[in-house]
Amino acid sequence: MYLVKKLLVLLVLPIVVLYILFHLAFYGTIISDCPYTDKILPIPADFQNTIIELEKDKHVIRGKNPDDCSPLLKNIENEILDTSKIYIPNSYYVEKDLTLETFAAGKSFTLEKIVTTTKHGLSAIDEGPDPIVVLILKDTQGNYYKLLPVYGAGFSYSKNGTKTSLPSYYPYFADLTK
Repeated sequence: MYLVKKLLVLLVLPIVVLYILFHLAFYGTIISDCPYTDKILPIPADFQNTIIELEKDKHVIRGKNPDDCSPLLKNIENEILDTSKIYIPNSYYVEKDLTLETFAAGKSFTLEKIVTTTKHGLSAIDEGPDPIVVLILKDTQGNYYKLLPVYGAGFSYSKNGTKTSLPSYYPYFADLTK
């Protein structure tokens, strides 16, 4: 009986340790299968109480993406993309039960949050160590949308009657994370 217990420990223990190490290395955590952590950033004064307006057509991916596990972003079911950035075949959206629609210019939003999401562990190799900045917009019907600043071209914001193009370059928003 002693030999069986010892053999069991010698076989099971390495498997458990390897599983924990793999999980930790790949996801960056032992507890969760989601490699993302999120942080809410303060909204810069330029964007507080402003209306953001869509100046050119964009695409919207609608539906809950099963691959999105980010704690603050996973429940937002609309993502705005630039029409020139759609290079993923329609089968991708169909497989994930997502729909792709076109937004016409003229739609208005408010900036509700700026969120950074960081991927950890070996799974972060494809995205790098820096956080991804995501703008959370709200339309006049109360629907929320994710917008990566890189897709921000074609938006403008108005404050005190002055219309300005939304910064679409990443460094402006990346500087907020420092």
